[in-house]
Amino acid sequence: MHTELESQSIFHKFPLLEPMRKRNFFLFWLGFSLTLVTNISFLFAITIEGYRLTGSGTTAGVINSLFQASWLMIMLFAGVLTDRMSRRLIIIIVNLLRSVLLFTLVIIMQSGVLSVEHLYIAAFLMGLASAFDGPASTAILPMLVRRKQIVAANSLLAFASRGGMVGGAIFGSRLISETSTSNAIMVMALTSMFAAFCVSLIIVKEKHIISQPRSVGYILRQLWQGVIYAISVPWLWLTILIFAMLNVTIYGPWRIGLPLLSEIEDGLNLEALYLMGGLGALLVTITLGQLRRVSKPGRVMYMAVIAKGVGILL
Repeated sequence: MHTELESQSIFHKFPLLEPMRKRNFFLFWLGFSLTLVTNISFLFAITIEGYRLTGSGTTAGVINSLFQASWLMIMLFAGVLTDRMSRRLIIIIVNLLRSVLLFTLVIIMQSGVLSVEHLYIAAFLMGLASAFDGPASTAILPMLVRRKQIVAANSLLAFASRGGMVGGAIFGSRLISETSTSNAIMVMALTSMFAAFCVSLIIVKEKHIISQPRSVGYILRQLWQGVIYAISVPWLWLTILIFAMLNVTIYGPWRIGLPLLSEIEDGLNLEALYLMGGLGALLVTITLGQLRRVSKPGRVMYMAVIAKGVGILL
């Protein structure tokens, strides 16, 4: 009894941890984190492999661009489809398909017939699969925690996102250096399978699944209406534009420049660079997660964008 009261007191003092008391959220958070680690590790691995195959930094850029382009192509469709299907089922299926793709790439690599075109195709298909992660995760979150825990839950997911980038890059680089790229990708495939398993254990009655027609024509009309709405709201299209530029100017150097630099510069401590990013994310996560609500979240978000820009500039 005393131990239980102490546990409740800890969660009361640290609102950030409250969502972790929910079994469903913990399983979802674990699967979400593993999915991010898989995606980032994969991009890191094939970026390095593409550079080693061709000796060209342009190849690495094309690989990452194909991932992002396919993600953008299907993102709106993924959001519409998520409204009409079980979000839990979508997350499970996408992770299993990701595993199949990764295992296929491993077979190609170990057979000795790998070409840069295989890496291009793999990056494109992984981008398509990853486009479903965001909409499905966003839609299922309110069903896993109470409304007052949303800020803390989102903070934990934000930390998982940054942790996935940091951990994925470190995880990928260590596996590649100590084993081989194909073995690293095999581990990623198994990680994605385990993520699907975690989400399969979630027991939730999903609500707000739209019972509307699933015809292609109807979905395309819905997409067009969404585009019209986004254009009509100044802060919305401006935010979309800002974050599109952010992907090019900040995440480009982070995801492509650093891995390539680690191949060229022997003295570069890549893990230390990524760990510093993780520590910064941890500090912000703890700070925001302790708050019950964030006033003027848009202003906080834009200030974070400015801080990122200053970091890259320095």
